[in-house]
Amino acid sequence: MKIPKIPIEFEVQSPAETMIFIVYSFSMYFLPGLLSLNIFESSIFIGFKIIIMACLSTIAGFGLFNIASTAHEGFHLTLNSNKYLSATIGIFVSSAVF
Repeated sequence: MKIPKIPIEFEVQSPAETMIFIVYSFSMYFLPGLLSLNIFESSIFIGFKIIIMACLSTIAGFGLFNIASTAHEGFHLTLNSNKYLSATIGIFVSSAVF
């Protein structure tokens, strides 16, 4: 059985795709957080608030996971073709989790 070859497009680092990944990760964290704050300050029934805010907190947690994954990807040198810059981007972006 012959193992299929990985396409070359999967091995090329793209600064645009790196920025899209970072912006997506931060928006997955901040947007549910802001929406959760607005729901907290609203005058709807407390039971609905708890259910909606629990769902939004789960989505925000996934955003934090994506931000932390940036460090992982940075040390695998997938964020930039310069290995030092890739590691630096990973460390800098994922430091927001702490």
